[in-house]
Amino acid sequence: MRGKRCGPCSARKRARIGSRHARGYGSDWVAFRAFILRRDRTCQSKAKCEGDPSREVDHKVPFKGLADPLRLDPDNCRGICVACHRHKSVMEDGGFGRRRRAHA
Repeated sequence: MRGKRCGPCSARKRARIGSRHARGYGSDWVAFRAFILRRDRTCQSKAKCEGDPSREVDHKVPFKGLADPLRLDPDNCRGICVACHRHKSVMEDGGFGRRRRAHA
């Protein structure tokens, strides 16, 4: 069961951060994500790869709530590989002891 949380730990995390729907990743996001991954078949970042297949969708500018027009804006989203998305998240969201970067 490596990489998976037990039932009680999963429930605590969901209670702390909210469901994917509450965070803006409901059924409308699932359809939008599929569109972006069809459009951007290879990584658009290339920070840690040389054009690997896109597996995730990255918001260039983070959205601030369900009503934010950036949430489902195709110009604000891009297909990105897992390695580049992790790299971006660490650099911007304060992973590994880094300070969280302010977004415009």
